[in-house]
Amino acid sequence: KLADISISANEILSEFAADETTANTKYLDKIVAVKGVISETKIEREKGIITLKTNDNFGSILCHLSTEATKKMGTLKNGETVSIKGICTGYLMDVILVKSEITN
Repeated sequence: KLADISISANEILSEFAADETTANTKYLDKIVAVKGVISETKIEREKGIITLKTNDNFGSILCHLSTEATKKMGTLKNGETVSIKGICTGYLMDVILVKSEITN
């Protein structure tokens, strides 16, 4: 499936930080392709999670990967720029994407 919205990690985080209600209306339950720099990759409960850094020291984009994408995660390194597509489920200091795929 194609993304409904393509945006940078910085832009989506700053939109949520500025006005969560408006950002929820725009992004919630939509397929969002986010481009950013990897700050961390880890595996939790056999699923990969990629964190994209932003200009905000406190907030980032947490991308919970699909099983397929988790298998590809080993090729990625911190500091690399990546595009990740997932379903936006909201904002808790970080913007959360689920069922994410690596698209670059």
